[in-house]
This record gives sequence, structure tokens and C-alpha cells, in this order.
Amino acid sequence: CAPCPNQCLEANKFIIVENDKITSLQVSNLNDDVKKTACDSDKDATNTADYSTIDQLYELTISWVETALKSQNIEQYRIIELMLEKDYLFPMDVRLSNGSDYIA
Repeated sequence: CAPCPNQCLEANKFIIVENDKITSLQVSNLNDDVKKTACDSDKDATNTADYSTIDQLYELTISWVETALKSQNIEQYRIIELMLEKDYLFPMDVRLSNGSDYIA
């Protein structure tokens, strides 16, 4: 989400989903204190609809890059950050911008 309705949704988390239910959600210690506190008080943090799957994140990133490459104004598109998980290469931290739109 960008912008997200609360800081907890922007926090990095380790989430395990079984049968469409979050069975484990651990907030990364690498988050700042504001995001950690927001997750402590967020009663809706286990709502699976608020999260994207790895496949959805891949698709979003690939679609954004394809759109940028086809654009007449390619200079408006910027990859601010693109960090992939070292073993499985899924997008962990992605920040993309195209003019006024920002995707995190």
C-alpha cells in the first residue's frame, strides 16, 4: 500500500499463512520504533487481505518495470530501492516511483 493507512502495514514482517489464515506474524527488529509500536497496537495486523503474496509482489514489480520501459517519459520512472531476499530472490523491499505515484 502507498500510502498505507497505518505504520504497521509499512513494517517489515515475517508472516506464515496456513489455509488463508495468518498463523504467525513477527515484526522485524529492523523496523523503526514508530512501526514497532504501531504493530503492537494494531488489532487488524492479522487480516490477510492487507498483505500481498510473493507472487503478487513479483507481478507488481515486473508490471511496473514493463510499463516504465514502454513509457514515452521513461525519465519519470525511478527505482528507489529494490532488495531481493538472498536465497529465494523474492522482493523484500521495493520502492518505485513514477512521477507523483509512489509504490512501496
